[in-house]
Amino acid sequence: MDVPLWLSVMHDEPDLAPTHVVVNYNAEEWNTYVRERFSPYGNKVVQDVLAQYPLSHFYSAQQCYDAIVADVGAACGMIQLSVELSRNEFYTQTVYSSINTQFRQTPECSDCTFLASSTTFV
Repeated sequence: MDVPLWLSVMHDEPDLAPTHVVVNYNAEEWNTYVRERFSPYGNKVVQDVLAQYPLSHFYSAQQCYDAIVADVGAACGMIQLSVELSRNEFYTQTVYSSINTQFRQTPECSDCTFLASSTTFV
């Protein structure tokens, strides 16, 4: 028996325990961080990340970081799953998907610098 399916993810979820705390980074520090993290994938990837996630669109570098982590870790996979299910000839119900992009103005981890880690997220 098929039932409608709703898949959802929040961009704010990684903020509860981020792998890297970058909340106080200024634009120069943020750009350096992105270059260091993504340079193994090539300069085009670095430029794409900086273009897709401009720091000016977020309250802080932490929220920008959280959006990247949420997209890489959950949103992109959820979108792909939604597409695949909607194309599946054996699943006949509607597939809904959503991404909550509303952030708190002050990141939850803004005073949690003890969470800083060298673990990579990519």
